Amino acid sequence: MYDKGEGYAPAHGTGSILVLGEALGEYEVKMSQPFCGASGGILGKACALAGVQRSALVTDNCVRCRPPNNWLVGAPWEAEALYQCSANWQRTIELRKPKVILALGETAAHALLDTTEPIRDLAGYVYKTQWGLVVPYYHPSFILQGNSA
Repeated sequence: MYDKGEGYAPAHGTGSILVLGEALGEYEVKMSQPFCGASGGILGKACALAGVQRSALVTDNCVRCRPPNNWLVGAPWEAEALYQCSANWQRTIELRKPKVILALGETAAHALLDTTEPIRDLAGYVYKTQWGLVVPYYHPSFILQGNSA
């Protein structure tokens, strides 16, 4: 992905809840911050509805750049990108020691749970893992595409 990806955004925030997504979107590349674009807006609304301050979150992605044409899942570079970038989010977990990890989307859920189960079967359950407690759920971009959970 070094020669294919666009931008870079490290983990952002100082809270005790880690939100792990897939990769950067167009706006996140411009701002060099995960979850600050349209998906971040949905995340912010969900936080408000749940009574959680956005400042309680650390946001990060499995891949810290934007894949070509915003395409990661099923791309020829998917496995290599996820492998190469895994040290980044693993280091975030080691340093931040989150109380819980919210895995948004199938990519993040698969990375944290070492499974290939579809997100519809994983969403909303709490899993004890080597990383701590992981709660997979649909990525905000899923809702932006007109879907409902």
